[in-house]
Amino acid sequence: MADPSPEAGSSEAASEAASDAASEAATGAASEAASDAATEAASDAASEAATAAATEAPSDAASEAASDAATEAATEAATGKV
Repeated sequence: MADPSPEAGSSEAASEAASDAASEAATGAASEAASDAATEAASDAASEAATAAATEAPSDAASEAASDAATEAATEAATGKV
């Protein structure tokens, strides 16, 4: 019976490690892309809400309050504290 070559075992381990690292990198990239898309969507929605509130607000104070609330909501959405 021939012993398996030590090189074959280390090559397989290296291949598996590289595969794991690539998988983690891909998962991280996909997660970050999804997060970026969600953040942008939340920011867009908050901006639209602030614009709508500002156009319909009867006073500058109400407009400022609406804008502050929309900014806070976008910040919370972007940081995941929803």
